[in-house]
Amino acid sequence: MKKLDQMVREQAEYCRGLRENARAFAEDINRKIVNDAVLLSGSASRGDARQGRYGLLVDLTLVTPGGDTDLSKTYGASTEPGIPFYCTVFSNTGFQIKQVSRASLTDTSKPESECFALAESIVLGENDTRISGELARHYPKKQAPRKETAMQNFRRFRYLCGDYRYEKWEWRQAYTQMAQNFHEAFECFCGFIYAVNGSFIPRKDWLVYLLPEQEIRPEGIDSLTEALLGILPNQNSIEKGKLIYQAVGEWMESSAKELGWI
Repeated sequence: MKKLDQMVREQAEYCRGLRENARAFAEDINRKIVNDAVLLSGSASRGDARQGRYGLLVDLTLVTPGGDTDLSKTYGASTEPGIPFYCTVFSNTGFQIKQVSRASLTDTSKPESECFALAESIVLGENDTRISGELARHYPKKQAPRKETAMQNFRRFRYLCGDYRYEKWEWRQAYTQMAQNFHEAFECFCGFIYAVNGSFIPRKDWLVYLLPEQEIRPEGIDSLTEALLGILPNQNSIEKGKLIYQAVGEWMESSAKELGWI
């Protein structure tokens, strides 16, 4: 697997061009639309964006007073895919624009993935000069270990993988359900790792890829991830999976104890 640092090196020049286009688009938006700020997020801000065979959409977040400006009045009808956000082309570059209201920007009760996106965002332009400081304060890329989020994931992991739950489904020979329980427990394991590293939790379609970037993690994270995700819905695989997930649960518990949470 190509790790993030390799992708960032390979795509450095290309991403510089994307950021230049994004800044030009932000300036154009600023001239035409009342807004508080324009943010660059996603792969273009992280530095690993690439033009694939199916194209590329650069992620922008437009902060407006109400979060509901009709962008089609300025930039025309949304282009494909147009879901879930407004999409358009500027300077031969595709953009998808998510709108948020000024009031909701600092509401950290939003989903973890949205907080993660804001934490890695770059401010392209701000009419409200408080926004950069607020983003840094409310959505730091790195912070102290996040006890509440980590322990929520730990408790859910134990619930899914504990003896009571295991025996319940084993007696029914519900191996498909048991495999699904393990897969949900895997997501809890990932969430725990991000939280103990002081990070927000990314979207599920990035959950595994960014794990190796975390400092606190079990040894051999790549092979461990393959084993955890390789559980099949049959008796032999489930029995092997139980042992693997028990070991992971022990690592999570040990990590929580080291941090003084248990």
